[in-house]
Amino acid sequence: MNYLKNLFKGRLGRKDYFVGIIILTVYVFIIVVLSENNLIPEFVANILAYIYILFRASFVFRRCNDFNKWKRGAVYVFTILSPLMLIWGDLIWFSGKGNEGKNKYGLPINNKPILKNLFNPN
Repeated sequence: MNYLKNLFKGRLGRKDYFVGIIILTVYVFIIVVLSENNLIPEFVANILAYIYILFRASFVFRRCNDFNKWKRGAVYVFTILSPLMLIWGDLIWFSGKGNEGKNKYGLPINNKPILKNLFNPN
């Protein structure tokens, strides 16, 4: 349970966010291919989709933390529900530079390996 709480703590920089979105896009593509070819049951595909939503929401919230704007995170997390909003949200997250130095969510992540920062925060 601590792992799930930690998924929404800390900060996520532009580069880490970009890599995370690429990984999640490949993950979704694999799920769709497996599901369309009936290689996995529908309920497994649904569980995998919920895992995608969890990580996607985590990335958005931690990117908001990098901007020091958590309250907006609650609004922006809904961008994952609509493809048009998703594109708009990604443009903000890819282009915007987070706070330099420490903010109330901690220091920027610079020296941590990307995958560790994405899937094992703190």
